[in-house]
Amino acid sequence: MKTFRASVSKLVLAVSLSHLTMQAACLAQPQTLPSYSQAVEQSATGTGVVYPEKNTGERRQQPVDKLPETERSQAEKERLSQVQFTVDPRTQIQKFLSTLKLPNERPILARGNLNYIESDALIRMFPNSVFYVLRFPQWPLAIEPPQPLGNNNIFVISKEAKGITLITDKNKEQCKQFLITKLPHSQSDQKAIQAVKAALTLMKELYQDGMFGFENEAKAIYATKNDGITHAGGTLSVIPQGGNSGSISVNITFDANGAASEIKCESNLREGMRPICQSTKLLDPDPIVRKMAEQDILIMGSSAKEYLNWQREQVSPELRQAIDQIWERIIREGR
Repeated sequence: MKTFRASVSKLVLAVSLSHLTMQAACLAQPQTLPSYSQAVEQSATGTGVVYPEKNTGERRQQPVDKLPETERSQAEKERLSQVQFTVDPRTQIQKFLSTLKLPNERPILARGNLNYIESDALIRMFPNSVFYVLRFPQWPLAIEPPQPLGNNNIFVISKEAKGITLITDKNKEQCKQFLITKLPHSQSDQKAIQAVKAALTLMKELYQDGMFGFENEAKAIYATKNDGITHAGGTLSVIPQGGNSGSISVNITFDANGAASEIKCESNLREGMRPICQSTKLLDPDPIVRKMAEQDILIMGSSAKEYLNWQREQVSPELRQAIDQIWERIIREGR
């Protein structure tokens, strides 16, 4: 019995030490390099992680910091065809971003993703406007965007108004105020419910950290009228994957004239597994560390795609192959 207990104690200690080793390694994340291929040849470590070379006194050309180009979705193309802007909304957003003060030592905009927000409720509530979200990654290390941007930024471009409206996750009251000011008057329960769905769509984007998956449809939606005052609300739940759980709820009060007079939003989101440095440990000499890294990535599943894509551009061909293999497994197993 003593021998068995001693063996168990040694195993627990080994796992604990391996976990501490992985955490310590995460503190030395590889940095983005101007030339990945050259860096891989010269600076790859035994685990396939690429670290910056020592300063040789040579000045390297700084990469241009701009948003990566993304292909427009079919929904975005159809929406722009309907509204017919004089100036393309993405061009307007790029022009706004060009006025911001960006740091010279590291790329910021290059890490962002600008996407059209597809929502039938937003179209019905705001027929002459389009909505985009600019999101900066928060994992494994949070990006610090320039003022006035946050990690999640909603751009509202209206055909009727000049300029753009910016709503950030740093002040979610901005979103409530925007809705109170811009929501059309609601004289029916159906319109009140559409307003709730539109509000949930925007709030979801502000609470997102890039790793949550949400249900397609809101639940527990209601609209009741009492003495001319309408109360409407609903809940949008998180898909319980990778340890994520919780929901976002919105409640809107419409006065006797149908105008939104008060909006309440509550969130009880709980984060599950998140990227730290798991992909960089897939070739770790310690088999326990390798197994822990694989399990973490498999638990995160498809939500880790952006993180894996970013990491694979900074590592050796061997580690890139390991990342590709685990991504293929995620797809194959439908994770």
